[in-house]
Parts: sequence; structure tokens; C-alpha cells
Amino acid sequence: MKRVFNPAVALMNRLKYPQKFLLISLLFILPLALVMFQFILQINSRIDFAQKEIYGNAYLRSMRQLLEHTLQRRLLIHEYLGGNTALEVDLQKSQAQIDADFEALEAVNRKFGQTLQTTTKFRVLQASWQNLRINELGQDKQVSDDLYAKFIADIRALISLVGDTSNLILDPDLDSYYLMDAILLKLPENQDLLAETGLLGQQVAQQQNLTPDEKAQLIVLGGLVQSNVNTTRNGLGVAFQNNPAQNLEPTLIGPLQQFVTINEVFLETLNRDIVNSQQLKITPEVYTTLNSTALEASFKLWDQTVVALDGLLQARIDGFTRSKYLVSGVTVLGLVLVAYLWVGFYLAVMRTVSNLDEVSKRMVNGEMTRMVTLENRDELGQVATSFNQIASALVLASTQRQAVLDNAADGIITTDEQFIIESLNPAAEQIFGYQAAEAIGQPITMLIPEASQSRQEGQLFDKNRWLEQKDAGIAQEIEGVGRHKNGKYFPLELSLSQMRLGEQQHFIGILRDITERKRAAEELALARDQALEANRAKSVFLANMSHELRTPLNAIIGYSEMLQEELEDLGQDEFVPDLQKINSAGKHLLALISDILDLSKIEAGRMDLFLESFAVAPVIKDVVTTIQPLIQKNNNTLEVHCAEDVGLMHADLTKVRQIIFNLLSNASKFTERGTITLMVERRKAQSGAIKVENELHPSAFSPHPSQEWLIFGVSDTGIGMTSEQMENLFQEFTQADASTTRKYGGTGLGLTISRRFCHMMGGEIEVESEPGHGSTFTVWLPAQVLEPKVDEPKLEIEYIGGVGPVDGSDLVLVIDDDPVVRDLMQRFLVKEGFRVQLAANGEIGLHLAKELRPAAITLDVMMPGMDGWAVLTALKADPDLADIPVVMLTMVDEKNLGYALGASDYLTKPIERNRLLTVLNKYRCHQPECPVLLVEDDPLTREMMRRILEKEGWQVVEAGNGRVALEKVAECRPEVILLDLMMPEMDGFQFLAQLRQEFQGLNIPVVVVTAMNLSELERQQLNGSVTQILQKGAYSREELLKQVRDLVATSIQPASGGK
Repeated sequence: MKRVFNPAVALMNRLKYPQKFLLISLLFILPLALVMFQFILQINSRIDFAQKEIYGNAYLRSMRQLLEHTLQRRLLIHEYLGGNTALEVDLQKSQAQIDADFEALEAVNRKFGQTLQTTTKFRVLQASWQNLRINELGQDKQVSDDLYAKFIADIRALISLVGDTSNLILDPDLDSYYLMDAILLKLPENQDLLAETGLLGQQVAQQQNLTPDEKAQLIVLGGLVQSNVNTTRNGLGVAFQNNPAQNLEPTLIGPLQQFVTINEVFLETLNRDIVNSQQLKITPEVYTTLNSTALEASFKLWDQTVVALDGLLQARIDGFTRSKYLVSGVTVLGLVLVAYLWVGFYLAVMRTVSNLDEVSKRMVNGEMTRMVTLENRDELGQVATSFNQIASALVLASTQRQAVLDNAADGIITTDEQFIIESLNPAAEQIFGYQAAEAIGQPITMLIPEASQSRQEGQLFDKNRWLEQKDAGIAQEIEGVGRHKNGKYFPLELSLSQMRLGEQQHFIGILRDITERKRAAEELALARDQALEANRAKSVFLANMSHELRTPLNAIIGYSEMLQEELEDLGQDEFVPDLQKINSAGKHLLALISDILDLSKIEAGRMDLFLESFAVAPVIKDVVTTIQPLIQKNNNTLEVHCAEDVGLMHADLTKVRQIIFNLLSNASKFTERGTITLMVERRKAQSGAIKVENELHPSAFSPHPSQEWLIFGVSDTGIGMTSEQMENLFQEFTQADASTTRKYGGTGLGLTISRRFCHMMGGEIEVESEPGHGSTFTVWLPAQVLEPKVDEPKLEIEYIGGVGPVDGSDLVLVIDDDPVVRDLMQRFLVKEGFRVQLAANGEIGLHLAKELRPAAITLDVMMPGMDGWAVLTALKADPDLADIPVVMLTMVDEKNLGYALGASDYLTKPIERNRLLTVLNKYRCHQPECPVLLVEDDPLTREMMRRILEKEGWQVVEAGNGRVALEKVAECRPEVILLDLMMPEMDGFQFLAQLRQEFQGLNIPVVVVTAMNLSELERQQLNGSVTQILQKGAYSREELLKQVRDLVATSIQPASGGK
């Protein structure tokens, strides 16, 4: 018998107690969960079945009204075509009722049409009604009757479809099935037969003549009505008998008896006074009344039956729901009870194990009086007794050695020959923060990392080196770095010795914390690092802010434009104004962000002029078109005075346009129902006519009487300003006063930025204003803006470390304007055996490069005057210097990095749809399946761009980062790559470098998509060759030294331009 359980015993012996309990619990819970799942699934299926029947009933209610009013209108049309023209008002009311029925049916179809698959039939019925409305009065009685017969047949067809698709025809219970049979088949048939009988009998009563054919038809119709009444009564009788709740008969017996009685009275009258009468005496009015009463009784029974059927179905659903909750509740309660007892059993076992473990630890620490005491009456009690005996012996043996360690003043650590910690005393515990039990068994590097030692000293725990030094009489004292439990490092002094216990070799380390001695040096290094980090943070602020703020705006503006276009195509114009508001708000927020970033760039000296020649008049027209919505917002009128022959201007087009736009926007904000005037003229300045305070570019403006100026004047009839308000007008984040800000809003940056732009181009803004009479802003800009002049630095060359015009095989030239960086670079490189020459700017660096011919050059990108790209261009243009490897050190200029690594084009977020398509069309192929690889980590931006491209016929392949993008390129060569630069795992810069390395034969255009702008001038500057690019602040000392060492050792030839 025991053999049967051997596999189970073997399995349980391999598992821990939590695993044992988990295994048994799973074997119990999984089958129960499967059964419960199937039960609930079946219950839910039945609930859904009944709910669909209720949907069918709701649909049939609307159909009932339509059928009733159609039958009534058929009788009216029949009489009207028979000559009763007094029924025109009744016909109009009848038509309005049917139209209302269709509206109600339309609402029901919208709600249930997809579920019940009735939309197609409903549209057919609508078309049939429209055709009937057009032709019903233009034909004779017979044609009209035929049209109505077809329309009623369409109604009956839709009723049948509802019965099929709503499960009514498949109802499993007899009571609800016969109710369904009555409302879906029997009663609509009865109503149709009564209507046919009414039409024919009315015609006979009017003519007072019964032909043999009419008599035969009436006999047949009467028989069908009688048969229908009988089957309806019998079916409902079966429903009454099989109704468990016995609530159908009290509800429906009255309407049923009335239905049967009225139908029998109508049939008796038909047979007596028409079919079997020798002389017709019944009047059309009496016959029509009896027929209408029968129809009314039929529809009344239909209404009561539908309500009863809904009640049965809802009661069925409620019963299923109660069953589901009852079974689920009982099951959960049982599981909770079983789990409670199961957890109690588990805790009892684990408490015993925990007591054994706790007492063992206490005995190891010397608490000999503490033994295991258990209340168990099972076999674990015997285990506890044996445990107490063994533990006491072990604690007694280790007490003497532990006493020596505990009383030592310095930290003492012992290890085996593999430097695995065997013990440490309380002093060592205090130094490192670890309890002895936590450190024993761990490598010594957990407390004293080997990497903290310098390379010249080698590994700290090298057994062979220790033995050699011991035999040579070298003192075994080392100064190293320890690591506390909290992760902090601290300096320590370590004295090492060796001991043998039998055949085993051990080491003893006596150590002391020397933190105070090292604190001053560490504080100095920390202060230096903080200064460097602050400088780096300041430099990366603009790039990060631009990317992080513009990226979500890219999704807001892009999705709003796409949704607007799609809704216009779908004809849902009511949503377009709301989307236009979202789009306008996003662009407004983008403008505010751009203002703040522009001001930050100006303050940081990073705003450059991109000069070009352009016609002034088209620019004015473009600005006027753009500003019109703001002008019209306050019901203002814009008057423009600009001659077509105002001529050309050589300036920064973007900044000129922004100045004019800011002034017009400012005027429209503070003017309501007024006039805003824009005046543009060209004139020569008179000497002393204008004073330009150009603090940013003082040498960019040189007044001359013959110099031509472009004058842009913006005047308004708005609120005006006082002289005190005008004093603060051009200050950052400041408007006229606090009340102005509260009333009109804004950041107060527009005029400030406009004035700074004017100063950069050698111009000025003047303002004249009077409270209540408006303001006039006048912008003076030179027609020919000059490039800003930079004072040529004096070449003061200082040779470092005896460097002169000798062989430069180990010479590195460091070009950087930051003295701290130059000092660090010199110290790093000299320590590695290089000779170093420093240059404080680009001009000095070029001079030294020609004179010294260094083995390698490290070059900072962002320098005043001649920046790194200009130096690089000059180096590569000189045949004697072109072969010198250059290591670029850059911080935030990610657009330069993008082009340097091989970008083909550049887009700025938020991405304009037309701009994106224009760029991509340059690279569109003419073959089918032409893919675009979209590399973007932001899902919203990626989805928006994908939809734009697919709508234009592009096939899009997506990648969330550079690594995935490389895999996509390997799978299928794209025709063009859209690349975001800032991504996790592998960013755009790494992707470009890896792409050019792995796929050298593929010439794939790359369009950089980022949140920064790029000008044509910067593209030309990035046309040089870069051997390697490192981001300042992102490289380690070892990485930098490896780059320089590799360049010097292997004499790497410079890469081709632009790679």
C-alpha cells in the first residue's frame, strides 16, 4: 500500500511548506473554478438569450403602431377613392401618424438594429412607404389596394425578421413561446385578415350588391378569421396551462375573451347580413364600425400579450441572475471557510519552523538559556528536543572566539583563501552597517570593492601578491574604500595578515574608518562636480524644454486637424467648431511656449540670425491672412497700407514676420469694435532721426544718412496707455498693469521678444499712446541687415608641459572655452601619458593645430566667436590638417548631432501635415509596397503620423525605439526613415550611427523629427566630417581616454563628411 504513495511522498519531500500548500490548493481550486466558470457562462448565455427577446419585443411595439395606422389609412384611402372627399383631413392626420411611427421606429432601429440585423429591411420599408405616399392617391382603388398590400407585406416581413433574429421564435418555454406565437404570427395575421374583410365588405355594403366572386372571397376570409381566432385562443390556453407562476391567465383572460367575442360578432354579422342575406340592408357605416371594433380588440390583445411576455422574460432573467449570485455566494463562502482553516493549518506549521529558526539564531549569538519550547503534540516536538541538544554544544564551542572579537576596538574581518567572509566583530558591524549574519558567506568585495583601488596597486585581494609581499618583508597596510550597507562609500585603512588552520589558509583584516581625513578632499570634489552639473543643466534646459513641451502639443494639434478633416468628409459638421477651438488653443499654447523659449535663448545668447533676401509685400499679405481671425474676434477692422513696390529686404524673415504678428495681435487684443492700421514704407534715415539701443549686437547697426530702412507702423483705436504704463511695456512677463493682465490675459512676452529681435537686426521699436485714444507702435529695421560682428580674439598662446613644434605622436590638442573643462581634460590625459596643449577658443586652436600637428583633437561645439563646427570645417578644408582625428564634445545641440550622423532632412514638432507630406514626397518611390519606417517612442505622435501617411498612400512600418528600428531595416529596406532623436533604450543618435555602420551599402534618406528648429545655415555648418561624437556630461573618464588612445594608436582616418 505504501508503494502507491511513494511518488506523492517524493514530490512532497522536494517542496517547501508554502509550495506544498500552494500545490494542494491549486489542485482543489482549479477544477472548482472551471466548473463555476462553465456554470456562470451558461447562465450568462441564457440571460443574453432572454434579453435579446426583450429587445425584439421593444422593436415589435413600434411595428404594432405602424401596422395599426397603416390598416386604418388603407380603409380611408379606399373610401376616399370611392368618392368620399370629406376624408382629406383624416388622411392628413393618418399620414402624420405614420410619419411619427417611422420616426419612433427609426429611434428603435438605431438602438437595436445592429443587434437584430433589421437595418436593411427597415430601409426597404421606408422606401416602400415613400413610394406609397407618392402613388396612393393617383391610382384607382385596385392599384391602391395592391400598393397597400405590398406595404403591409413588407411590415409583416420585418416583423418576421425581428422574430427570427431576436430569438423569439426559438423560445424554449411553452408559456412564453405561445405568447410569442400570438404577437408575432397569429394576431398580425388576424389584423391583416380583418382589414381585407373590412375593405371587401365595405365595398359590398356601399354597392348594395354582392357578386358571386365577392361572396366567395368573403366566405374564405371569414373562415380564415374564424380559424385564426380559434388557434389564437388555443395557443394562449396552452400558455395559461404551462405558466408556473400562474399569472398569465388573470392578466390575459379578459382581453382574450373580448377578442374572441367581438370577432365572432363580426363574423356572425358578416354571414347574416351580407353572405347569406337575400337583400343587403347593412349600411357601410355599421359594417365599418364592427370591423374597426374587431381590429381594436385584436390590437388590444396584442398590447396586453406583449406586456405579459416582457414580464415573463424579465422574470426569467431575474431568476437566472439570482441563481448565479446564490451559487457564486455559496461557493465563495465555502472557499473562504476552507481557506481560513487551510491558512490556520499552514500558520501552525510555519510557527513551529519559525520558532526553531529564531532559537537557533539566538543560540549562535550566545543566548544559551534560550531553548525551543513548543506546544505541539505531534512529531515536531521530538525534532525540537534534538535541536536543543545540538544547538547548546555549538554555542559553547564558539563562545570563546566570539568574546575576543567582540572586545576589539578596531574592526576585524576573517576570510578564507577565496576571500569569502567568515566572521566580523561588532566594531566591523558598526563600521559597515551589516550584522554578522548578513555578511558571513559573502565575498569581501561586498564591504571593500576591488574597483576602488587604483590600477597601479592592482587587485586589493590578490593572494599571490600578498604572499610575495609578505616573504619580501613589505608591510601589509593598504588604504582603500569601504562600502556601507546603505550604499555609501567611505575611506578606510586596512592592515592584513595571514594564518593557517590545518590545511586551510585564512586571512585576517584589521581596519579603521578614516572618513574625517578624507572629508576635506571629498567636499572639494563634490563642490567641483556640482558646479559642472549646474553648468550642464543650464545648457540642456532649452533643448529639453523644447522637446518635452512641444511633443504633447504635437499630438493635440495633429489629432484635432485630422479629426476635423474626417468629420468634414463624413458630413458631421456640428463637431468641427469644437475641434477648431481645440486646434486654436493648442496653437495658442505653442505660441506662448515659443515666446518663453525664444526669450530664454536670447538671454542665453543662443538666438542667431538667419539672414535671407525676400520681398516685403508677400510677407505682409501672409501676416494679414494669418491675423484675420484675431482681428475679427473683437469685431475690429484692419486697414493695410503697403505698396506693391516696397521692394526687397535682407533680414531674418521669421523674426520680421513674428514682430509684425506680435504687434497686430497686441493691437487686436486691446481694441474692440475699432480700427487697426498697418502701414509699411521704405525710406532713408536722417542722421540722428532714430536712436537704436542695441545691447545684444552693438556693432550690427551703423547709422548712415543714406541707409535705407523698412518702417512698419501698427496703430489702433483701443484703450491706450499712460506714460507710467509705457515705462514697463517692454519688461519680461509684464503688461501695462495687473488689471490689464486679469482682463486681457497673456504672458507679457510678445513686445519684449519683438524688441529683442529688432535689436538683433539693428533696429528699434517706438511707441506713442494716449489713454482712451489708442496706441501706435513703429518698427525701424534696416533694409539690409548685416551679420553680427564678433571681436577677433587676441591669440595668446601658452605652451603646456614643454609642448612645442615637435613630433606630435602623443600630443592631444584640447579646444574648449570652459577653463574647468580644460583643466579636467589636461589632468586626465597627462595622467595617462599623453602630452596636452590647451586652447581657449577656435582661433587659437586652429593656429596650434597648424603649428603642432597633434595626434588627436578634442573640440567643444558651443564656443563664443568661432564655434566648434566652424573650427571643424576649417580643419577639414586644410589638406595638412584634414587627417587629424577629431573628438567632438557637445552638450545639447541635437539637431547638429542628427545631421552629423547622417540625417537627410529635419522637421520641428508640432509637425505640420503639409510640411511632413512635402518632405516625404521628395523620397517617394514609384514601386508598390513602398514603406516608410516611423521611429518614434511617443504612441500618440506615432499614431497621428501613421494615420496621416497611410491616408496619403504610404505603407508605414512603426518602431518604438532605435533598436526595434534596426530590426525593421534588416527585415525590409524602407524608402525613407522618419526619426525622433530622444527615445529610450536606443536614441536617434545611436540609431543613426549603428545604421551607417551595419548598412553601409544602403542609402536611405533620414528625416529627423524633433522639437527644435534647424536653419539652412546650420545645415551647411554640419557638412563636415566627425570622427566620433560624445555628449558633454554623458561620458566617463575611461570612455574619453579610450577614444583618444584608440585614435592615437590606430591613426584612424577621418570619416567622410556628414557621416
